[in-house]
Amino acid sequence: MLTILTVNLRFDTESDGEFRWDNRRGAMRSLIERTRPDVIATQEGLRPQLEDLDSLLPEYELADAHRAWIDRRMYPCIFVRSDRITVRESADCWLSPTPTVAESKIIGSNYPRLLSWARLAVRDDPDTYFVANVHLDNSNRKVRSRQMGIAADELRKARGHDALILCGDFNDGPDGVVRSAIHRELPDLYDPWKSAAKREQTTVRGFPKQQLESDDSKTGIPVSAPRIDWILLDDSLTFTRVARIEEAPDGVPPSDHFPV
Repeated sequence: MLTILTVNLRFDTESDGEFRWDNRRGAMRSLIERTRPDVIATQEGLRPQLEDLDSLLPEYELADAHRAWIDRRMYPCIFVRSDRITVRESADCWLSPTPTVAESKIIGSNYPRLLSWARLAVRDDPDTYFVANVHLDNSNRKVRSRQMGIAADELRKARGHDALILCGDFNDGPDGVVRSAIHRELPDLYDPWKSAAKREQTTVRGFPKQQLESDDSKTGIPVSAPRIDWILLDDSLTFTRVARIEEAPDGVPPSDHFPV
């Protein structure tokens, strides 16, 4: 059995004041140490922030052996419990017509966006798992749909026969255009949240001093946004439980998104 956690870290910026990364890093470490996931998928981290998180988590390995870092870019990343899991292979794909060209993007996307993936071998398990992590555009639904189409094409090329686990910040609700693209392009994936018939909940948390009745001024996403952070599973896999994690260790929110 694997436990998977996905979380948008919220990039490190001085404009967050008391909620910038330096003041949240301990809360993020505490949350991960308590939940002890086997695999962590993060989005929106900058290189120093991700390397800092890696140093905070000695039991985990960051799957970045493939990566030529660009310091100004935010990366979706995959961390694994090194005592249980071996990273067999990993890669980044830029969500553009030229996925191997660094910093390339499609017209209309605010920033270059990425799909990152890792092929994982789990101790005492004969199967390998293909874990993918994506962060889609935050402003344009048509752009998100096109990015998801590119991501799906790259996943079909790379995954082989491994069971796929797709995590990410999709910046779209569970009934939006991105999910339609996934149903069309990757029909063997399902949403455990829907399968469990759970009540829909937003995964956009905001920080305590934001005006919760208004849009989040930093992302443009309403704080009453739909569930935009997902873990989708190959239909060959079953699940035990899926949940939004609401804790704030010592009163500090680990991020402006709820981990799932």
